[in-house]
Amino acid sequence: MDFRQEEDHRAPNPLESAGLLSKILFSYAGPVFRAGYKKRDISEEDLFKVTNYDSSDYQGDLLEKHWRREELKSDESKRSLHKALIRAYGSVFLLYGLGTLFKEALKVSQPILMGLIVDYFSVDSTYDTWLAYLYATLLAINMLLVSAFHGPFYWGMTRLGMNVRCSLCTLTYKKVLGLSSSSLREISTGRIHVMMTADVKRFDHLFVHLHYVWMGPLEAICVLVLLYFQIGWACLPGYIVMFGIIAGQTWMSKVFVKLRARVVQYTDKRVTLMSEIITAMRTIKMNACEQVFTELVRKVRNSEYYRMLMSAYATGINLVLVVSGIVC
Repeated sequence: MDFRQEEDHRAPNPLESAGLLSKILFSYAGPVFRAGYKKRDISEEDLFKVTNYDSSDYQGDLLEKHWRREELKSDESKRSLHKALIRAYGSVFLLYGLGTLFKEALKVSQPILMGLIVDYFSVDSTYDTWLAYLYATLLAINMLLVSAFHGPFYWGMTRLGMNVRCSLCTLTYKKVLGLSSSSLREISTGRIHVMMTADVKRFDHLFVHLHYVWMGPLEAICVLVLLYFQIGWACLPGYIVMFGIIAGQTWMSKVFVKLRARVVQYTDKRVTLMSEIITAMRTIKMNACEQVFTELVRKVRNSEYYRMLMSAYATGINLVLVVSGIVC
């Protein structure tokens, strides 16, 4: 893509030349924090340029290249945006997945090391003192590694979600620009607006938790095995409660999908209505129809608000289930 842009006078992004330690500690962002601490609120001029990798030009071209390969397929039913996304971002996603797996393995080993340290203080302990110091040192290193890995991987997955969002918005924008006038009349303006704002925004948070879809069950099995060797079958009641909570969350996810579909439906209707009102504002004013359209917008907005309220209630119930699972 080649769009005309105003010249950017901001400083180059130090992330592109930062070392490994600087990326782990985020020290390359120090100038921004110092600017906000010393003088005033952060402004756009204080920020760095967007890296070439994070630019919408690069991300849009990257996904478009793989999507063109899908368009070459003669059978339209075999064209898949998922496959294009996997080819474009699958390697990065897998790399962060391996790092997250290593981090979770360290977290699972923490109770084991802590148990060995506690055993040293028991009356019938046969551990030497140097062995207790070794376990304590390993536990400290373990916790430091978990802390060091958590920030960069959380940031990396958020960045990946942002890149996917930018690439999808770029492709959508280019697709809309290439549509004919007759095709545009068949498409709801509100639907395009919702798709490029609310819908794609969910990618920013999706990738942060996506690895736990496969890692969660694997970690649960490992912990179950460890608990069985420690306390035997007494660990099963706790797991039964946990799986009950998981079943409840699965049901809530289906409720979320239905509520979200209804919210999007009314949001689309409201945005389309407002767009038509703004376009015909002169005619509405000349015919003194403001009150009629005000009531019409209010009804649509109230219907949308009611669906959003139901979605908020469902979110609250789901949060209670999550907290209950943590407590259990």
